[in-house]
Amino acid sequence: MDTTEASRVFDKLRSYKEVVLYPLPSTLKETLEVGGALRESGVRTSIEGSPFSIEPRIRREEMLNLPGVALVWDPRELTWNMDTKVKVEDALEPKEGQFVIGRDFPITDPRTGVLAYFLKKTTFVQFKYQKEVLSVGEVNGTIRDEEYLIRPNRWMTDMAVVKIKEAEKDQVTVNSRELFCRPLGSVFVPVNRKEMFDVLIGLRMRSSHFSLDCIKHLGEVR
Repeated sequence: MDTTEASRVFDKLRSYKEVVLYPLPSTLKETLEVGGALRESGVRTSIEGSPFSIEPRIRREEMLNLPGVALVWDPRELTWNMDTKVKVEDALEPKEGQFVIGRDFPITDPRTGVLAYFLKKTTFVQFKYQKEVLSVGEVNGTIRDEEYLIRPNRWMTDMAVVKIKEAEKDQVTVNSRELFCRPLGSVFVPVNRKEMFDVLIGLRMRSSHFSLDCIKHLGEVR
C-alpha cells in the first residue's frame, strides 16, 4: 500500500467496531499508520494477534502554544494530525531562529516534530518492514545513547514507548509484538531515559505504557 491506498483502506475500515490487521513484510509502515488512525478514531484494533485496544481521547485542558516551531504543510500520513489544542504555525514565512518541521527536522510529521523541537533533535526512525519476529526501522540521522523510541498520540497528552532491541548505523530493530501492542503510527523519536522524562514533564504528557492484556500477551510470546 502507498499513502493513498492506506487512506482508502482506513476510510472503509473505520465503519467497523473491530479490525484485525496483518502486515506483509513490506507493508509495515502502512499497517502502523492505518492501525494508529483506527485506534485514535475509536475502532478496536489488533495487529497480528495483539490484544484489541483503542487510544483514549484525553484532551488538553489548556492550549499547548509553541511559538518557536513551524510546519511545512505537505501531504501527511494518516496519523500525522494533531488536536486543535496544539498550535503549530505554518512555515510559509518562518521567523528568524524558528524550528521548522520539514526542514530542520526533515519530515512533515507535526507530532514527532514537536518532540524533536523540544529536545533539539533532528533524528527520527520510521518503521518500514518486518523480519520474522522483529520490526525494522530506518534511521534518518544518528543514533547515539538512545535506548527508546517514543511517539505521542494525536492529543499530545500521552505517548507510546518502545525499547530498541538493536541499533546499527542506518536502522534499528524492535520486538514486533511490543510495537503492535499500542500502534500510533510509523515515525518515532529516539531518546534516552532522561530525554523521555524531560518530554513527559516539559510537555505535560504521560506514558500509559501497555495495557495489562498486552503485558500478559508479551509474556506469552517471549
